[in-house]
Amino acid sequence: MAMAIGAGTAAASEPAGPVTIAFQATGPTLDQPGTGAAGLFSMAGPFSMTGSFADAGTVRTTYRVAGRHVGGSATVMGARGIFTISLRGLLGAGVESRQSAAGRWRLCGGTGAYRHARGSGLWDAVTDLWPAPTGMTAPAMRGGFYGRLARGRTARPPGSLGVPCTSGVM
Repeated sequence: MAMAIGAGTAAASEPAGPVTIAFQATGPTLDQPGTGAAGLFSMAGPFSMTGSFADAGTVRTTYRVAGRHVGGSATVMGARGIFTISLRGLLGAGVESRQSAAGRWRLCGGTGAYRHARGSGLWDAVTDLWPAPTGMTAPAMRGGFYGRLARGRTARPPGSLGVPCTSGVM
């Protein structure tokens, strides 16, 4: 996933504001069986976040697919801090070697400018599925998280959208 966030220090209390986190990632790679993480997929790449918490850096997403259901988490590492997102969603129809997915996300904790931040929204992604020849780049994913982030006391903080912050995926 890729997000861009502009440098700067967050105030102790920032009003809830819209954010868009755009990402690109390579993978997916199936984690090693027998490590307790069998069946989990991982992708990593750059992100950029625009809006009330502008930043940029790297994002790593770990997810699991069960039928049409997708559950996972993303660790977003930017210049202003690190935060974790929990996500849930559904796979769309695969069309011409591309798989779409969409759902809801929730911010589950962070450091730096994201300490005590709350946020939630919708996400979508498209993955190119055609198999790469040996030694070539793995499939690519691109997409975005769209929603609101807030830090400190706000009159109307973002909700959870029914996405739990759990220690694991699905």
